Amino acid sequence: MKLLKKNEIQNQIDSNILSVSHLEFLDDYRIGISLSETYYKISESVTLTESVNKEVNILSKNTELTKNTFYLFQSKQNFCIPKNIIGFIQTRSKYARIGLELAQSSLIIIPGFGMTNPAPLVLELCPKLNISGLTLDECYGYVLLFSINPTDTINPKDYTARFPFNNTITI
Repeated sequence: MKLLKKNEIQNQIDSNILSVSHLEFLDDYRIGISLSETYYKISESVTLTESVNKEVNILSKNTELTKNTFYLFQSKQNFCIPKNIIGFIQTRSKYARIGLELAQSSLIIIPGFGMTNPAPLVLELCPKLNISGLTLDECYGYVLLFSINPTDTINPKDYTARFPFNNTITI
């Protein structure tokens, strides 16, 4: 496994092997992740055999995320990752230190993610403190990409369908 540098990532993008919309490099390795405008606030109680109760919201300068409440956001960035690359999602330390974590369970972007249709990342936020002042322009996290030995097949799953801001969330 080899950590990809900015120029290697850009070469893959220029060659149409990899794609990242709204691309912003934070340094020579890190691709910034910013939040999409629409997000879910998940209800306090969930029954696994039923649809999840959720409240759809629009992020604004007056938005306050309530501590210990579970939110689902999408990244503004859409990714198309080839079968020989794996990604890791991390929260920027300055936000993690105030209790804002972007990835509660899913830290890995699997090889082939978004190959059928470029897809955003689903970001799981459960802040430890009340947080306000979120913006659409700030990168709260980042992705590191690594080259790996390719697998035999491309992942054919369409990841855009798993979080379309419709009436249901699949658990």
